[in-house]
Amino acid sequence: MKRNFYAAILATSLVAGCGSSDSDGASVGTTITLNPSSITWTASADLNPGAFERTRVTVSLVRGEAPLANTEVELFLDLSDGTTTGGQAMVLRDTDGTAHASPYKVTTDSNGIARVLVDVFIGEGTSYTGSLSAYSGAALGSMTITVSCEDGTATCP
Repeated sequence: MKRNFYAAILATSLVAGCGSSDSDGASVGTTITLNPSSITWTASADLNPGAFERTRVTVSLVRGEAPLANTEVELFLDLSDGTTTGGQAMVLRDTDGTAHASPYKVTTDSNGIARVLVDVFIGEGTSYTGSLSAYSGAALGSMTITVSCEDGTATCP
């Protein structure tokens, strides 16, 4: 009888520990949320060529109602198909400001959160669309990035 009692306690403690972290990526049922869910800027032809806006992005992982700590997330910053620009339109950075190529791997903290910076170039009337996507195991989250012209056209003067 005692042996069954201890086996039940051991099994319960093992199950209770599941889901608190996932070093190999998130499993089915995990939600990845990026905040903000979109970045929208209006470019102006009178801005200098190097003008950009920097946005802090929070990536959070939750399974059920529990944050998923210490979990690796791959971030991809991409222009939409068919979009061309005269130079690098978007840059993914860590919170210290260091630029990283896609994919860039981050790990969530004890609250299931990772933070990055996204630089969006808006100088000289640039116009483009893109996205920041986050992947971890079976989970995916993304945000849209849109830079449009001051006059609402697809190509700025």
